[in-house]
Amino acid sequence: SSGINAEYGYMDLDKNQTEKIFWTDLEIVCKEQIRLVNARMKVDQNPRNSINAAVNGDVANIFKGKTSSQLEDMHKGIQEKLKKQGPIDVSYWENVATQAHVAISRTRLQERHQQITKKKDYVARSKAT
Repeated sequence: SSGINAEYGYMDLDKNQTEKIFWTDLEIVCKEQIRLVNARMKVDQNPRNSINAAVNGDVANIFKGKTSSQLEDMHKGIQEKLKKQGPIDVSYWENVATQAHVAISRTRLQERHQQITKKKDYVARSKAT
């Protein structure tokens, strides 16, 4: 059960699929931020962990500037790569898949924010004329 659903019941209140996706995306992004804070604390305690942080930064850069649909296509490709079970670094690609999932959620939230902002701007301009 998701934390937001269990703790606050927002997902149960929203029957609209778009709203459920919003709450799921918000939860994914929040959990990732918590994971990143915990990872930074580990780096502070053990500098050897900074190598993993550097790789994560490189992977995050791959996702920058992509739309949610482009990221979803990338995520599907990563999942297919993992299913083939060829000679790959499974833990690396699982990490990439997780980061792609988070990037999708983060991007969808940003896209939604842009839509809402555009709608508010349109309404404000309509009232002004």
